[in-house]
Amino acid sequence: MKQKLFFLTLLLLSVLATSCNSWQVMPREYRHVKVKPEREKAYVVNKDSLKKQYKILRKSEIFELTDDATTPLKITLAQPSIGRLGPSCGTGAVTALFVTLGQLPIHMEDGEVFSFEENRDGKITTREFRIELRQTMWFWNMFLFDQNRNKKLARGLRGHYYAQQQ
Repeated sequence: MKQKLFFLTLLLLSVLATSCNSWQVMPREYRHVKVKPEREKAYVVNKDSLKKQYKILRKSEIFELTDDATTPLKITLAQPSIGRLGPSCGTGAVTALFVTLGQLPIHMEDGEVFSFEENRDGKITTREFRIELRQTMWFWNMFLFDQNRNKKLARGLRGHYYAQQQ
């Protein structure tokens, strides 16, 4: 009976630890890129069909997004070509968390390829960014707030976009 209770406690702690994720934008320089005060107005053509990508673009605050279709800049979002970067299976992380009970952080590479087309009065420019995140699984991350993956992807997109503009 005591062995079952001990095993169930370990299992519960491991499950708790695996739900304590945090993400960091890579490279470090992109983590705190400020929003430019003067942003160009843009209309997103396919915002209804790619809602997740639209949310990331909106949160990045690169453009001032508008519902006015007569805006000179029109953006067409692209479906993610690769999807998530990094490992698709967290078996190694779960095993390590189970052994350490979540007391040692486990880092994994994560991210997405984000692309869109800018149409400025007929001139089309294709933009593609490989946004890299570092995912950390650690028991103590349950006390962190502001751990939204899409928000971190938006910060990475902002950093990549501004770096490409320079």
